[in-house]
Amino acid sequence: MTLQKLKRPPKAHPKTRYRRGTAVQTRGRARMIEIIETATALFLEGGQPALTIRNVAQTLGLSPGNVTYYFKTREDLFRSMFDHFHYTY
Repeated sequence: MTLQKLKRPPKAHPKTRYRRGTAVQTRGRARMIEIIETATALFLEGGQPALTIRNVAQTLGLSPGNVTYYFKTREDLFRSMFDHFHYTY
């Protein structure tokens, strides 16, 4: 009689998060789009000086840390704004 190897279920892949332009989980993607659309509205109202991480966070009712979780700098947010609208419209 031979021993059979027990088949283990495959390990679940950890939920990974990728920045800028790659896959993000559904809830994260929705939050990212919300931040981008708010940043666009602020940019259209006040120009580039009005587009700060702090202003975007305050408008959404978030902490600045939540916004920097998705966009490290104002430049990243600015580029993502244009990327989003370039591919959406």
